[in-house]
Amino acid sequence: MIAAGAALAGLIAMVAVALPASAQTTPPTTASATQTIHLVTGWNLVGWLHSTMSVGDALGGGPNGPANGTNDVTASVDVVWGFDSPSQTWSAYFPAAASIPGANDLKQLKSPNGYFVHATADVNWIVAN
Repeated sequence: MIAAGAALAGLIAMVAVALPASAQTTPPTTASATQTIHLVTGWNLVGWLHSTMSVGDALGGGPNGPANGTNDVTASVDVVWGFDSPSQTWSAYFPAAASIPGANDLKQLKSPNGYFVHATADVNWIVAN
């Protein structure tokens, strides 16, 4: 188990080093009601720093949709993957299949979890806290 933890730490360190500065997340502050997440075309590892939110709402800029400077990036994201440590399972959310019952098993983004987001274009994802 320790070897697996060390391997994961090494992988995380490689991912952190491999990310360009433009892909870094700007953490929310108490003075700000939004967080800007810079997504680059391809895979992005995103740390979720907000309260628990449905994936659809999160991609839409927050529970109220685009408002107060937030934006909807649903058209620029084709999948979000999350890993649940207790059950050791992966779950996914495919925006194009949002209306298909049973197609998505990743229901919510929770802090302080990390998620793999595949973007089809470079975009700034601005989410309300």
